[in-house]
Amino acid sequence: MTCDLRRAFLFLLALPLLLSPAAAAQSGAKALFHSPAGSTANPFGPVGIQYWFENEQGTRFTQAREAGVGARVRLHVQCNTEGFLTVWMTDKSQEGGIQLTPTQGRVTGYLLEPRRDYVVPSEITVPATGGDTRVLILFARAQMEQVPTAADAREKIRRLSKDAARDGALAIVQEADTSTPGQVGTYVVHREGAQPGVEIEIGH
Repeated sequence: MTCDLRRAFLFLLALPLLLSPAAAAQSGAKALFHSPAGSTANPFGPVGIQYWFENEQGTRFTQAREAGVGARVRLHVQCNTEGFLTVWMTDKSQEGGIQLTPTQGRVTGYLLEPRRDYVVPSEITVPATGGDTRVLILFARAQMEQVPTAADAREKIRRLSKDAARDGALAIVQEADTSTPGQVGTYVVHREGAQPGVEIEIGH
């Protein structure tokens, strides 16, 4: 068997493993969220959040609009490492915005423990088609990385979403689980230990 044929044969043997769901999942946001998280001892480990919306009956949704127009839902957030969370409600405009998370001290950001379900205090009513309501979620291991206004949060989230990791791919990845009992939600993870953030459309 020639050298080229041998390489081709070995590649074909390995191909099913490379294409298997388990192998693909290893690079997904959910797998990263459940892997060893970013910390002082592991500064470039993944830092992420999982969020979902829950209606009055306790049904979980990956997006608020799935609950239906007029439904009242609450936003739930978990993090994979200790850090500070800020959540804002705003619209398409560059002005204003309501901070939904309490502030601890003089800097924005509410301290969260890892793997603990945090329920954002204010209810959200799903608007009709064409509604401009947005929710901004920004998470950081250090409180000083948080920002004081919704406009600043939107700008930072959009900038972070374009950042590349050392391998050249996007640093922040997202993945939605729509069916696993107890795990329904959207995972947003920064693959190299920096801030994850997301801008969510609430309306249809």
